[in-house]
Amino acid sequence: MDAVVVGAGPNGLAAAITLARSGLEVAVYDAADRPGGAVRSVPSPSGALIDVGSSVYPFLPTSRFFREWRAGERVDLITPGISYAHPLDGGDAVVAYRDLARTAEALGSDGAHWARRFGGLARAADELADLALIPFGGSLPRPPSVARAGVAITGALLDARRSASRGSRSAALFAGVAAHGAAPLTGPAAASIGTTLAALAHAGGWPLPRGGAQALTDAMVADLEAHGVSFHLGHRVGSRAELRASRVLLLDTSPGDAARILGVAPDATRRILHARTPGPAVFKMDFVLRSPVPWLHADVRDAPTVHVGGSAAEVRAAEETVARGGVPDRPFVMVVQPTVVDPERAPGRHVVWAYTRLPHGLRDIDMSQAIIRQIERFAPGFRDTISELLVTTPDDLHAQNPNLVGGDILGGSTARLRFVRRPTWSGRPWRVDSDGAYLCSSAVAPGPGVHGMVGYLAAADALQSFFRRGVPPLAH
Repeated sequence: MDAVVVGAGPNGLAAAITLARSGLEVAVYDAADRPGGAVRSVPSPSGALIDVGSSVYPFLPTSRFFREWRAGERVDLITPGISYAHPLDGGDAVVAYRDLARTAEALGSDGAHWARRFGGLARAADELADLALIPFGGSLPRPPSVARAGVAITGALLDARRSASRGSRSAALFAGVAAHGAAPLTGPAAASIGTTLAALAHAGGWPLPRGGAQALTDAMVADLEAHGVSFHLGHRVGSRAELRASRVLLLDTSPGDAARILGVAPDATRRILHARTPGPAVFKMDFVLRSPVPWLHADVRDAPTVHVGGSAAEVRAAEETVARGGVPDRPFVMVVQPTVVDPERAPGRHVVWAYTRLPHGLRDIDMSQAIIRQIERFAPGFRDTISELLVTTPDDLHAQNPNLVGGDILGGSTARLRFVRRPTWSGRPWRVDSDGAYLCSSAVAPGPGVHGMVGYLAAADALQSFFRRGVPPLAH
């Protein structure tokens, strides 16, 4: 056996594809009965199709792995005209249309500033993704893209520190997208993550796989099976001794599970576990609705992704409360309503999921009513549309997917510089030892998000270091 991959999330599958297309013999193990990790879809008790984790994939058009694998040709993607929306009090809203000019026009006096910041980055979206999806110390893309991104990120950082209190419309629009990083909104991580995601919103957009997240996983699995990869599902690996002997071992797992499987020496264990400064936990709800969410603003009704939290100052305060170990009365809530663009997931009904964050390790806190109240603030009558409700606590998330330690969906904290120091300052952070062991989960730079790049880069390193091969073509 040439290579074994433990963990069939998107990074593990990307690693396996990269290795298998080089002609290597590859086996994939996963504790779950189905591959995909958090990129899966399941029926609700009433038969509506819900995504167990993510639904919307900003990096699918631009990630180097997905570009070269030609995800857009393998998966039927829906790219909406609205990437994300952010409702405000009084029935108002700010909206990130895929069309940058339309976004700028709707922002009024803030529009020219928004267009200047994101126009150049959107036109160089592939270069921006290449920059965002490399580890610290990796090979940089063309210098102009680095400079352009640096200017935009610095501007976002300065604006976050001076404009949130002014209540500007663009500040609210940026606060919602920056909050994806679960880091203080006045810090470098939020500025970098927000800048990247906002620019991609005006470039390739934020696509969704038609028929649910499972469609993306199914396409990756089909490619692997066509290249002879064997799957061993429903098998939680306890140690390396349980696996077939192989030249390289790639672990799409939490750092703690990697240490347990490898049984590594104390120094190496500490190095792996360095990434486990935990990030906040997630409390998730899935709704099946009798009718669409009654958002007061018409354009919010058409947005698959909705950032619910009010003004920039309110979003900032809610996230800071969680970072300090508290529970906000008005939490920031991430809402996804995929059936506004993909109605066949629940014919005649609507599917919505929502999550908010809690301090890591905080248990027995029910955020259901707080989430519903926040949605109702901007969509009065939402509660009356609910026909089915599923609640997933942080502990439930961990039980469903061991990679989501304590309900942390980001593989560790992104605060301060932890979004690039994952797990160490290194151009090859995925290397665990010199014996062919790699950690290729979102706990490793370039970190969280469905982009496949941790697996791809780890596999590329393994091909070069242990097999003396380059990365093979990933297209058909």
